[in-house]
Amino acid sequence: MKVLLVNPPYHGWFSLFGVKIPPLGLGYLASSLRERGGEVSIPDLGVARPGEIPHFGDFDVVGIGTDTTRFKTAMEIAARAKASGARVVMGGPHPTVVDGAPFEAGVDVDFVVRGEGEETLVELLEALDA
Repeated sequence: MKVLLVNPPYHGWFSLFGVKIPPLGLGYLASSLRERGGEVSIPDLGVARPGEIPHFGDFDVVGIGTDTTRFKTAMEIAARAKASGARVVMGGPHPTVVDGAPFEAGVDVDFVVRGEGEETLVELLEALDA
């Protein structure tokens, strides 16, 4: 199963001061998936150039990590991923606290992973693969 884990760009105070925060949580998820034989890519949209952003339709699942400040952008990414035919999984601080928000935003998010997702995401993708 081909998985794309996306780190949405920052548009708030962080970007005003040039702060870049690496997507360490997505790195942990990627490591867990790779240990089980998964094929994973992690584009950091906060630093990616336009040509470096992969086509969502090339992946079976698109996972998006988001906090509250990037939730709107994450939902835009989710809509593009869903329109490409990929299943969409969302996680991170915002969906963990407000787990219904992705479903209420009007975008077809398939799953929300709450809390630490290293085991949950692996189990979810194994179930989908079966």
